[in-house]
Amino acid sequence: MIPHIREDFNKKFTEEKYQAFKTGLAEMYNLKPNFREAETPFFIPAILKERLLEACAQISEVVVRPDIKEFTQGALYDDSLIVPNEDEHTTFLQMDFGVCLDENGDPFPQLIEIQGFPSVYFFNIW
Repeated sequence: MIPHIREDFNKKFTEEKYQAFKTGLAEMYNLKPNFREAETPFFIPAILKERLLEACAQISEVVVRPDIKEFTQGALYDDSLIVPNEDEHTTFLQMDFGVCLDENGDPFPQLIEIQGFPSVYFFNIW
């Protein structure tokens, strides 16, 4: 986080603004999310943004491989985990990172997990 930006945001935050955000979100999609909406953004330095984008690009190169299913098949230890009629590639992709510090004290991402759940994106099929 960038402390001075966080402090400024916190000073300007009100419950009324948060409620207006939630109302606007529900009105935009004509649906109230069934999960808690984040009440705050996070503010990161440019070096972390660059490193996150680089990590996501590198991971994406692997995920979009035409042979991804064959390439990753060995990761499944139980045939009951095979999804019937599964698509060749996921429609949704969420990469979760932890943030660590390098030898210079600069932040860098460490992959925690990759998910492919549409609920993360408030996606609904009508």
